[in-house]
Amino acid sequence: MRFRIAIDAAWEARLSTVTDVLFAHELRQFIESKEYGEGMAALSIVLMCRGEEFAFKRRIKFLKKDRDLQMDIMLDLDVLKHASREERIRIVVDRLILEVPQVVRSYDIKPFDSEAFISDFVGKLREILAKM
Repeated sequence: MRFRIAIDAAWEARLSTVTDVLFAHELRQFIESKEYGEGMAALSIVLMCRGEEFAFKRRIKFLKKDRDLQMDIMLDLDVLKHASREERIRIVVDRLILEVPQVVRSYDIKPFDSEAFISDFVGKLREILAKM
């Protein structure tokens, strides 16, 4: 399964420091090395963090043709602007732990072992937090 995290954020959010940590701990390689079933070929996450004046809305969709689950994780720019590096990492990881399992469980993707994926995903993120 392909795994992607992208950023669509104001530079003041400094989210690249968060993705640097996630990739340094080989989150993508860990997820991509696992087999969860043919029902989902890719998981694409966009970390969204823009000012409220842009009125962005969260997008969640499963592209059946590509077997790609796509989701936005909406983050608060005012909070992240004033957060330390460690606080930003914790905020983003906590949101991933909370929201990704909810979205994955909301789709009945066959064949796909969603509970094994969620267990691996959350476990790896908690491992990253523990090393901070």
